[in-house]
Order: sequence, then C-alpha cells, then structure tokens
Amino acid sequence: VSTQSTWGERAELHKSKLIANNPGVDAEFIINAVQALIQARTYLKFSYVYAYYLPETSKQFFDWKVQQTEQVVVDFSNMLEDTYRHDWNKTSDPPHSRAQIIDKSALLRHRLADVMAGVEDLEKRPNG
Repeated sequence: VSTQSTWGERAELHKSKLIANNPGVDAEFIINAVQALIQARTYLKFSYVYAYYLPETSKQFFDWKVQQTEQVVVDFSNMLEDTYRHDWNKTSDPPHSRAQIIDKSALLRHRLADVMAGVEDLEKRPNG
C-alpha cells in the first residue's frame, strides 16, 4: 500500500467523521489540504537530491527556500493531525477552523511554487 493512498484514505475517513458530526458541512477542504501536504512532501523528498548537485553559489539560497517550505509542511502536518485526532465527543469545536486550514494550505502551495520557480530560475542560468 502506497503512502499516498494511505493518506488519501485517512483524509476520506476524517472527512466522513467531520461530516457525520457536523451535518451540512462541506469537508472537501480536508481532502485538498491533504493533497497539498502530499505534493509538498513528495517535492521536498526530491529537492534534497537536486540540492546536492547545485553549485555552491546557488545551494545556500535554495536550501533556505526549502527550509522555509519544510517549516510550513511541519506546521501544517501538525495542524491536520490535531484536527484528525480531535475528540468530537468532548467538544464540537475543532482545534483549527476551516479558514485556518485553507489559509495554511494556500501558504504551503505558495511556498512550494516559490521553491519550484527558484529551481526553474537556477536551471536557466548558464552555470546552473
């Protein structure tokens, strides 16, 4: 079983739990959030290999951008885990609001796009 399908299954389970405890709630944002997290983790996994082959002049800036993205990934992963592990029987208020999850998902996608744009810029350089 691949990690991606496991995360997808967990997202669907969480979505079902969220809808069951909050009738009328659209929980598609959970699926989108998990997909953003999977995409970022997959990209970061390959960024380490890419960074290894960068010239020293480019490596420091690239590493900085990747570290910024990694921090958002960790924060976002913790946010989703807190939401997933929330005990709906004790309180109906989740630890993070829908808006917070959507905002963090957008930030993650923005950081990832920024890193990817940096890769494209480095590849366009004559010595990159």
